[in-house]
Amino acid sequence: RHSFPTRRSSDLIRGSVILRKICFGTSSDRGDKFRSRVLSVIETSKKRQLSALEVLCRIVTAVMTGQPYPDVFNLTSA
Repeated sequence: RHSFPTRRSSDLIRGSVILRKICFGTSSDRGDKFRSRVLSVIETSKKRQLSALEVLCRIVTAVMTGQPYPDVFNLTSA
């Protein structure tokens, strides 16, 4: 019996669970979705060895200037 995938999975969500507990969660579905999406961007940035701050800044800048969402993880070039 191997527990590696379960262990790895629990390690990946540990930070977000701790954050939710110390921040007392959110009070809306929109807040839950926002937190989930931001944490997903942060984890994906780490895995791809990118700066999460730079990735989030590119996304926010595009939204604030009315531009299309940037392909921050080069998903459309494949």
